[in-house]
Amino acid sequence: MKKKGGIFQNCFMVEVSKLNKQLNKKCGMNGKVYEIQVDELVKEWGFSLSLGVTTNIPSDLTEIYCGVKLKESWILHGISLLKNGKEIGSYSLNACTAQVGDKLGIMKASDSTLHFYLNGIDHGKAFSNLPEESATVAGAQVAIKKSSNFSGRPAEWNVQTVCEFIKSIPNCAPYVEKFRSEQVNGAALLALDKKDLKEFFEMPLGLAVNVCLHLKKYEEKNK
Repeated sequence: MKKKGGIFQNCFMVEVSKLNKQLNKKCGMNGKVYEIQVDELVKEWGFSLSLGVTTNIPSDLTEIYCGVKLKESWILHGISLLKNGKEIGSYSLNACTAQVGDKLGIMKASDSTLHFYLNGIDHGKAFSNLPEESATVAGAQVAIKKSSNFSGRPAEWNVQTVCEFIKSIPNCAPYVEKFRSEQVNGAALLALDKKDLKEFFEMPLGLAVNVCLHLKKYEEKNK
């Protein structure tokens, strides 16, 4: 049986389309926590941050303005729990408290309940009796500009994950293809210093230092 369901996004569907495709491959797997990491917040938006699941086919959602209005959806909208677009209660986690570097997670348990996570902490059951074909993935709308799908120890990253990490650092996207063409995996990235990045990758010193600082900060947070 072909699974249906997916991520609802709002204004930044194009920017996170790659993330959507990767997560949708994992739909239907109970008991697995899926996370997105917040890289940058768009402070100009005054809407609540939302994440959740839907049985809608992702390709059908491109003209949906706001995910919270979707039918066949179970959404945490700020602190409110919305089922099929209608508020049914509140939750112990306020999604709007997520800051840069935080990880928002979602899990469909084997008992068909839906749980939300912040930085690996389960905040308990949010919804019950989810259908078998709902997607066990997370999506963030409106308040998040970019989300990244790298996780785990940097030493274990493959080339693609390194590229996602470099792309997530402000002003470093133009250098991603260089890392890809040179087949820089996580172990290789850890061996590089700011001098290597400046001389071989032709990065300005400020960007080279920033890459090293981001990597160090990520390592410390994920020990």
